[in-house]
Parts: sequence; C-alpha cells; structure tokens
Amino acid sequence: RKLGKLWLPLGRRVVILGGGLVGVELAEFLAERGRRVTVVEEGEKFAVELSVVRRWRILEELDQLGVVMISQARVLHIGRRTVALRLSTGEREIDADTVIVASGARGNPDLADRLKQDFETHVVGDCGGLGYIEGAMHSGNRVGRSL
Repeated sequence: RKLGKLWLPLGRRVVILGGGLVGVELAEFLAERGRRVTVVEEGEKFAVELSVVRRWRILEELDQLGVVMISQARVLHIGRRTVALRLSTGEREIDADTVIVASGARGNPDLADRLKQDFETHVVGDCGGLGYIEGAMHSGNRVGRSL
C-alpha cells in the first residue's frame, strides 16, 4: 500500500468509466493510494451487483476518500487530458490523466470448454457464469465436495 502511494503506472487524476462492482472497487483502491478519482456511470445507481450493506459501505468509503461519483452520464469524447460527458443538465468536461474502462465483467468458459475435450473438467468461478468471489467460493465448495 505504501509503495502504491509512491508509484503506480497511472496519472494523478483518474476517470473510471463504469460504476459497477469492478469500477467502484477500483476507485477505492486508487483513492486509497492518493489518486483523485472520478467514477462515471451511465445508469442511475452505482454498484448494483453488491448486497445492500456492502453497497452502502463502499459508497460511504468512496465519499470519505473524496471520490467524485457521476451517474446518468454518457461519455461523448475522451481527449488527451479530458473526458467529455453528457449529463441531464448539459455537457461537462472532466480533467483526466488516465481513463480506465471498467464497464463490467462476464464469465468466460472458453478454456474450460477446450479442456473438456481431453480431460475430466469441473467448472468453478466465473468461467461457469459471473458470480464474483461469493459465487467462486460456492462453486469451488460444491465441486470440491463432489470429488
């Protein structure tokens, strides 16, 4: 954590496009390491994939870390040092040294499907469908008990 405050291969002003689980957890990580972070979400709410309590907790933490949260925003243009947005109130530009697209995650069964051709294969984690860490633990437990 201390080294991350001294050096990360990112600029000081970071804009994260996507306010789901991936975007808000990345925002927390970067803000804790001294970056000025803005999260831009097209929808009305942030981190909808999270349980209510976890969602409240991370949104409060982001507020305390000074992360700027902008919902109902559409990206118009990413420039060399800015991101242009369309909001319900008009257009706005945000200064950015680094822009990260964190528009979500999805399961990827490709490797498991290839391995099934030659090996007995048991699917756990996100290759069986998006379940994040909780789903990975449940599927790993289920498969482990079945062996």
